[in-house]
Amino acid sequence: MNLGDFDPEALARLLRADASRRVVLRSLGGLTALAVAGTPRAGRAAQDATPNASPAASPGATPGATPAATGPYRFMVGEIAVVAVPDGTLAFPSAALPPAPAQFLFADAPPEELAAALRDAGLGEWIDSPGTASAQVSITPLVIDTGDHRVLVDTGPGTGAPLPGGGQLVASLGAAGYPPETIDTVVLSHAHVDHILGAVDAAGAPAFPNARYVMGQTEHAFWTDGARLAEVFPDPAAREGAAGSARAILPLIEAKLGLVDDAAEAEIVPGVRAVAAPGHTPGHMAIAVESGGERLLATFDALSHPLHVEHPEGNSVFDTLPDQTDATRRALLDRAAADGTRLIVYHFPFPGLGRVVRQGDALRWEPAT
Repeated sequence: MNLGDFDPEALARLLRADASRRVVLRSLGGLTALAVAGTPRAGRAAQDATPNASPAASPGATPGATPAATGPYRFMVGEIAVVAVPDGTLAFPSAALPPAPAQFLFADAPPEELAAALRDAGLGEWIDSPGTASAQVSITPLVIDTGDHRVLVDTGPGTGAPLPGGGQLVASLGAAGYPPETIDTVVLSHAHVDHILGAVDAAGAPAFPNARYVMGQTEHAFWTDGARLAEVFPDPAAREGAAGSARAILPLIEAKLGLVDDAAEAEIVPGVRAVAAPGHTPGHMAIAVESGGERLLATFDALSHPLHVEHPEGNSVFDTLPDQTDATRRALLDRAAADGTRLIVYHFPFPGLGRVVRQGDALRWEPAT
């Protein structure tokens, strides 16, 4: 198995063939993994959910646009340093991701409710001008530096992926002071292309030569279990596409790969634990960081758009198990609101850091300033 077995053109062909059908799009989750879900009933909180400018970000001028990162964003969790590492953005529609933003992001929404919600959120152009509207989302891996360990969580889509716009990870790591050879642990939250393909270089060798690679037991078992794949993706072509990134990458890092019990919140390194967060994929996991009485929860694709905080019932075309995704979101949000845990989210506008605040029965996203 090598990267030549991964066919990005197959992704584009299948998406173009039937971009309007949710079942086709979701079946390709193993290849595309652009989980930026919307909501059937969004409120005006979208404007409140837009991050303020920070040293590593500037506000986007276009509604729905992701602020451009100007460099790594560093913050502390107790005595542990965490760095949000910009790997670029994914833009759609594009050759690989052709559907218009509203169709792509808000797959479950009733049309009339969706139109009202998007206009209220300042995204009316997605409904009124679908032929010209565009959107983009951040790709934000993390470095967790405990002092004893340098942990990279997720590796972006690499430079040869079918999703143009990423591939800046190695340069950004260097700018942050963490060239690839200094990373000792690479954690993969799930096996979607924009999280896993950067795990190997253009020659198919592990891109982080001194690191052990870590994946949750549940996620690994799913993508390597033909019977389970057939159950979730009964169509053979969809099944083959969905398993593409896992089949392309896992054999290449097998000698370095270890599995952790995400269901038991197993320790990866001291201060860093795996947290089961299934739904987006059956074994998708979040990462918890704790030090000095402070906590951070990296949710990756369990949350994908700031409106998910107020409206966790929304699902994107790439949430493999939508009902479970909904339950996972609610559990993570309730947990964060109850104990004041900060969240950092892979596809939120860079750097994706903030808190969940409860207001009566509702939750609200407060981005870091």
